[in-house]
Amino acid sequence: MIIIVGGGLAGLSLGQGLKQANIPFRIYERDTHASFRAQGYRIRISSDGAAALKKLFPPRLYDAFEATCAKVVLGGHAVNAATGVELEFHLPGGRGSPQHAGKSHNADRAVLRNLLLHGLEGYVEFGKKMERYELNEGGGVTAHFSDGSIAEGDLLIGADGVRSSVRRQLLPDFKILDTEGRPVFGKTLVSDPLTTQLPKQIGNGLTLAYKEDEPRMKLFTDGMAFDRTLSTEYEHEMDLKVPADYIYWVLLFRKDVLPDEHANLLSLSGHQSVEKSLELTESWHHSLRVLLEEQIPDAASTLAFLTSTPSFGSDWEAQSGEGKGRVTLMGDAAHPMPPVGGIGANAGFQDSAALFAALRDASEPSGRGEQVVMAHQKAMLERAQPVVDMSAGGAGRFFGMKPMDELKPAELWH
Repeated sequence: MIIIVGGGLAGLSLGQGLKQANIPFRIYERDTHASFRAQGYRIRISSDGAAALKKLFPPRLYDAFEATCAKVVLGGHAVNAATGVELEFHLPGGRGSPQHAGKSHNADRAVLRNLLLHGLEGYVEFGKKMERYELNEGGGVTAHFSDGSIAEGDLLIGADGVRSSVRRQLLPDFKILDTEGRPVFGKTLVSDPLTTQLPKQIGNGLTLAYKEDEPRMKLFTDGMAFDRTLSTEYEHEMDLKVPADYIYWVLLFRKDVLPDEHANLLSLSGHQSVEKSLELTESWHHSLRVLLEEQIPDAASTLAFLTSTPSFGSDWEAQSGEGKGRVTLMGDAAHPMPPVGGIGANAGFQDSAALFAALRDASEPSGRGEQVVMAHQKAMLERAQPVVDMSAGGAGRFFGMKPMDELKPAELWH
């Protein structure tokens, strides 16, 4: 039995693969239900990320994934936030990445999560916050949850994100840094009155808006227009309903843009996040401001971008030999990085596909389970190192992230 802690994108995609291979597993998610948190913003899935999903999904589910994605418009635009005039476009994050070659997909995050949950209803338990695990004598591992319940298995996989409770015990000295980047995520429904007021570039592919004298803040937008002729059959078959067309946006800034850089932005409600986005762009051109003025308040949220250190691989080397091969991590739990250009999510899907292949091989009579997991772990870290470095470089260009040696440790648990 495989225990997966975390029912996010990486954990659920792994579950899809394990189900296909008839490998026993259970997923334990700390949220109380599938739609606990607003996740109504888009995620750009690269060709590498899509190839990983294709290895994990049954064919019909992959067809549904493609049908429910929004159209990807290639290229990009830039707009001067002070004047509304077009600028020369240079994408700050992920330049030169092989992940950005080939066909990409624009998925609505909430639709994608519902798609990942399809067929796994009997495999996922919600409201399960893991507090600790213990290694069993003679092999195996037991996970202990805050409600007093336990789960026993042969392998425990932490897919529980940057604030991973599994990593806290497995790698207690793993360092997470605060990039000081603070994104306000939001979305604005497309309407004729809105589009007549916006710069023509907004909603037509990737668009960046910024003031040329302020490198610490940028507005990133992308249009999400769905082909309902493709998605309709999956709406009935799998209950996958795509939302109304919208413009996805992120107002990303370094926290010292604010007069009080120590303000607790992470406790802001949706409506307070709306107010913060309007406050930060008060001097911007009205044609851009309207995008934020017309946003959906319940869809707004303010988060923090955190990252591993450049030498995060050495933190893994300190892993206790006792638990090697019985407890491992994947996705943001294994290698946190600023999600600039969607790099982190795609790395998580690649982790899922690679770990699935390793577990499938280990389930064969000749498979050496713990050795296979350790080999996968080594390959994952080698694959993740350049991606973490690339993401950090993108953060520097996007919101002026300071050099790593000037960043402070993040506060993960309170």
